[in-house]
Amino acid sequence: MVEIKPADNFSDAYNALSLDKELLEDKRIYNAYYVLRENSPIENLKAKIRIDRAYPKILYTGHRKSGKSTELYRMIHDIKDEYFIVFFSVFDELEVSDIEYVDLLLMTALKLCSEAIKARVSFDDDLMVGLNNWLTQMSSEVTRSRVEEKSKGEGWGAKLNLFITEIGADFQTDSSSRVEIRERLEPRTTEVIEKINIITEKIRQSVGKEPIVIIDDLDHVDP
Repeated sequence: MVEIKPADNFSDAYNALSLDKELLEDKRIYNAYYVLRENSPIENLKAKIRIDRAYPKILYTGHRKSGKSTELYRMIHDIKDEYFIVFFSVFDELEVSDIEYVDLLLMTALKLCSEAIKARVSFDDDLMVGLNNWLTQMSSEVTRSRVEEKSKGEGWGAKLNLFITEIGADFQTDSSSRVEIRERLEPRTTEVIEKINIITEKIRQSVGKEPIVIIDDLDHVDP
């Protein structure tokens, strides 16, 4: 693996500042350019996560462009061997100019499910069928038709993956589908939370790690 060295001239330092956030996932790049901050809250945040057994919901705030994402990536690098990390940005998954609380709940459920599948977490048939049926009920008519067409002859796992992909795409690009899904979700938010709890418990049992969901860029959401 090629070693990445810190910038040693102004040009390299300047261009390092324009790195895409996704590149921070590469620990070599992160270690090469990260500068430790005095009084960073990340140590306290890690301690809170490790100590609190009540599954805390933590709001990590700060001025825009103050380095919150950079610090979150630092924390992820530090704890990823201890926890099952699910990280997503609202920029990548939702339409930031039009976000409701139910969108975040649904996207959390979808991302947990997606990352669990990637990690080969074993979903038994009852859970697989239950999640598919639930997403069928929650999705828009357009999404359901598209998934049914694309998943002909496929198993429940492939269909579940398609639902995750298609609903995610609709939430980001199709305002009419977004409204339709919200109308189904809002009276049934407890169901979304139940599904999140079921998926997290399955992850916990399968990989032996506590799942942690980190949502980035919420400060860019229109109030």
